[in-house]
Amino acid sequence: PIQANSLIVSAANSLTEIFGGFATFSILGYLAKKKGVTVDEVVAGGPGLVFESLPEAFGLMPAPAFFAFLFFFPTSPVLPLYASISWA
Repeated sequence: PIQANSLIVSAANSLTEIFGGFATFSILGYLAKKKGVTVDEVVAGGPGLVFESLPEAFGLMPAPAFFAFLFFFPTSPVLPLYASISWA
């Protein structure tokens, strides 16, 4: 059972990262086309890339505050749990 669980967790992690990459770079592609520049000129790279592209995406939606709430609210109960585990 532990081998199956490890495969499930690693597959879910990989699929989540691929989905996040598609989401982030599709937003960047849209912004690049809108500004008339290449994707590498839209924002600087690095770990903060998603934090620069997501606010732009939420701002383009019909109700930006509502969609930002729907995106960030599910993570709020999980963050204290992560913090408590890191101190254990």
